[in-house]
Amino acid sequence: MTAALEPFPLPVAWRRLAVVLCPPAAAHDAAAWRETERLAAAALARRPRQVQRQLRWFVEGLEWLAVWYAGGRFSRLTEARQVAMLRRLEASRLAPLRRALWGLRTLAMLGVYGRPAARDALGWRPDPRGWEGRTPADSVRPTPARDQPALRLVP
Repeated sequence: MTAALEPFPLPVAWRRLAVVLCPPAAAHDAAAWRETERLAAAALARRPRQVQRQLRWFVEGLEWLAVWYAGGRFSRLTEARQVAMLRRLEASRLAPLRRALWGLRTLAMLGVYGRPAARDALGWRPDPRGWEGRTPADSVRPTPARDQPALRLVP
């Protein structure tokens, strides 16, 4: 496990993805980005090497898939085109694509909302009982199916 691991090989693409998947990241300054990336890297470092590679390949693949899909690299597309591309992947028939996108969204949210400054701003305090301490068990949604959008992307 290497917690000093860079979160992804393309930091520009990772940051653009994080902003599209978790819009509050758009307000990050340099220090907030360092903390977000540190949290994401630490979480990723605890995963098996294969999962790390798959997520890195997925981010790099998204950067270049956008060339075919939208005529330019993902990090250089407008936000509206980025959202359209991610929505298309979210509705893909290929479950691994949907899972990879869900994993990136989870990493982005962990990095953005896991920072102490974000927790304090939200007034969030964790409960030792986890979700049982915060929400009714029937309100927790499972991983979405193909016809149920998981991402709440900005238009």
